[in-house]
Amino acid sequence: MRRWWFNVPIFAVFAHFAPNAFGAESKLLTIDLPSALRLAGARNLDVQLAREKLAEAYAAEESAIERFFPWVAPGINYRRHDNLIQNTEGVIEEVH
Repeated sequence: MRRWWFNVPIFAVFAHFAPNAFGAESKLLTIDLPSALRLAGARNLDVQLAREKLAEAYAAEESAIERFFPWVAPGINYRRHDNLIQNTEGVIEEVH
């Protein structure tokens, strides 16, 4: 119940300082990324560096996802055992 009284002053301040938000139509302007960067004074090199950092982040994320899952590689393996084994001293002994 107390939260309602807290919102009343915030609403009153918003209504006082933003009359166009209630009732009067305001003109909406859209802006795209190149226009925003041009207005902010960003140079072409800064934009390229930002794009490369973004591409690096995407690649790191994709690599992490791929490393998370195990992979299986097909192959053939053959072990031959002639009843001989080498012990820790290097002597070859017959096992069976």
